[in-house]
Amino acid sequence: MSRGILPAILFAHFFFCPAVPGQSKEVNKSAKVLRPSSKTAAIELIRPVVVQIGYRARSSQNPILSHGIAGTGFIVSKAGYVVTNLHVINNTAALLRSQGATEVSFTANFAMPNQDLPNLKMIQSFVSVGADVVDSDQVNDVALLKLQRNPFAGEVSTNPIQVPPGSPQPRPMEFGVARCSTESPAEGEEVLISGYPLSQNALVTQRGIVASQTFRSAIQPMSFMSAIKEEPNNPDLFYVDAVTNPGNSGGPVYLPGDSAVVGISEGNLLSPIHWQDGQEVALPRGNQIVEVEQNSGLTIVVPIRYTIALLKKNNIPYSK
Repeated sequence: MSRGILPAILFAHFFFCPAVPGQSKEVNKSAKVLRPSSKTAAIELIRPVVVQIGYRARSSQNPILSHGIAGTGFIVSKAGYVVTNLHVINNTAALLRSQGATEVSFTANFAMPNQDLPNLKMIQSFVSVGADVVDSDQVNDVALLKLQRNPFAGEVSTNPIQVPPGSPQPRPMEFGVARCSTESPAEGEEVLISGYPLSQNALVTQRGIVASQTFRSAIQPMSFMSAIKEEPNNPDLFYVDAVTNPGNSGGPVYLPGDSAVVGISEGNLLSPIHWQDGQEVALPRGNQIVEVEQNSGLTIVVPIRYTIALLKKNNIPYSK
């Protein structure tokens, strides 16, 4: 597999136009001006930290490499480490193998800045870097991945797109590291959740409040998935009043004031749908009758302290 920069760009939508004669080389109309808002500033600080977790798969019947989005992750160390939920890795691999895949690998996809220049139009484009799971916490659903190329060591170009000489230059890519806060947010405190839900290539951010005190929970895996949690022993999960969706798993939950990450978005609590008489709606699926459920609007959050424990276990430096 090529490690070149350009072949690694995923979902790239861009085209070149002739440069306008006499145009200033410094003009870049895509540069952003931040309005005075703590949430706006927090999102811009977290943007270079968040990555897509992508997958690559092939089978003996189909040797052509396929790829897609498994979930969300974020950078936790300048040594080149990313964290996500373990179920993002295990469930994706289990599903792909149930469909006949014989080779499954994962990537961290870094978003390139959207560009709107006279000679370059580019939106929702990514640079993909291979990532390997080096450690995990099965009880608390955390996976630690090592990047095959470290952007902080100059191994990933900040300017992967070359434009003609004399043309306005595109904004370079930025890379950031999450600041992990072990302080638990108070019930009623506002938090933000950023990620790539529903296979979207745009970073989506939602806000909510801490909606519960801590609790214990169990995730029931689907039939084709390996069990992620059997008897969880983390007494400090908490709910956030925010509607997250598949793909948000593994994304950072952080404070709007300083972008300090306090947890990982693990999933949403499902709620049964009821008929008017109060009975739960159930429909046939194969030889079974299954309940119909919907998103309750409550997101389950794993505190960041379990990520910190993995980093300390592996002697990996992190930002606090």
